[in-house]
Amino acid sequence: MLRGCLDLQAQGVIVTGRSLAQATGVGMGCALMFLRLHRTETLKEMRARRRQQKLEEVWTRLESRRVRPTSPLLAKEAGVAKKTALDFLTARRSSNHAESLAREPASPPKAAQAETTCAFLLRAATSTFDGRATCRTDRAHAAHSA
Repeated sequence: MLRGCLDLQAQGVIVTGRSLAQATGVGMGCALMFLRLHRTETLKEMRARRRQQKLEEVWTRLESRRVRPTSPLLAKEAGVAKKTALDFLTARRSSNHAESLAREPASPPKAAQAETTCAFLLRAATSTFDGRATCRTDRAHAAHSA
């Protein structure tokens, strides 16, 4: 039965009790018992993994053709539901966004930003003879130094 299970997996077939029983010629009860003892993931997990693989393959194929992957197009080509394709795209975009944020240089420290802001305000205050601008500059220095 192990050989029949491995053969089915090699063919890309999801191994169920029925498919294993047909491939090995044993009864359904025996095949189900074998699967309960030897299966490492549930059918639901296998199907989810299979859908993910299909979506990845279609994504790669569409990108190689320079076609923008959309959820209806992915769903049609991968043979999955539109909601599944949309969830895949959302996850893909959020991971790409997280990677792009990780590659961006870190923003300057807040102290450097505060100094830049204070310098700008100080120039503005000295260029005009408005007492309110000087007052705002003093408050800005006090707020950033605290």
